[in-house]
Amino acid sequence: MIHIGFLGTPALAGSVLTTFIHHPNFSVDFVVTNPDKPVGRSQILTPSPVKIIAESGNIPVFTPQKIR
Repeated sequence: MIHIGFLGTPALAGSVLTTFIHHPNFSVDFVVTNPDKPVGRSQILTPSPVKIIAESGNIPVFTPQKIR
C-alpha cells in the first residue's frame, strides 16, 4: 500500500484524486487545496472540486492561505 498526500484544486485534479481513492494500491492520507472562494453575485463560499471529493471520502482536508 502506498500512502500519499494529494495537492490539487481544479476539476482535473478531482478526477485524479477519485482514481487514487478507488485504486486498491493507494491510500490518500490527506488533501491540500485552496480555501473556499466566493462565487457569483451573492458571493457564496464555494469549495474546490478536490475538497468536495475528499470530504465525501472522509479524507482530512487542509486549506492554507499560502503554501510556503
